[in-house]
Amino acid sequence: MFVKWRMTTNPFTIGPDATVPEAIEVMQTKKVRKLPVMAGGKLVGVVSQSDIDRASPSAATSFSAGEIAYLTRALKAPSLRDAADRLAERARAESWTHQEYLAA
Repeated sequence: MFVKWRMTTNPFTIGPDATVPEAIEVMQTKKVRKLPVMAGGKLVGVVSQSDIDRASPSAATSFSAGEIAYLTRALKAPSLRDAADRLAERARAESWTHQEYLAA
């Protein structure tokens, strides 16, 4: 058996600046579990479904990956932890109800 018999020719790829939600979308729509990461026509890495799972929210949160990505952008936070801390701080300062917190 040769690798050429098992490999995918013309694979779907993403760039290094792609977001996790973008990678998830490509993986789901194209039904693939790994994506080569290309920059300047060169392979710079591979992102797998396992990588995505590790970067995604835990089952303990009610937020989806998309909601977390939105919060990170909306709060202009450099990291997810920063975004969560800022949101929690704002909720405490304004005494938000649970529904207000979920709607933020």
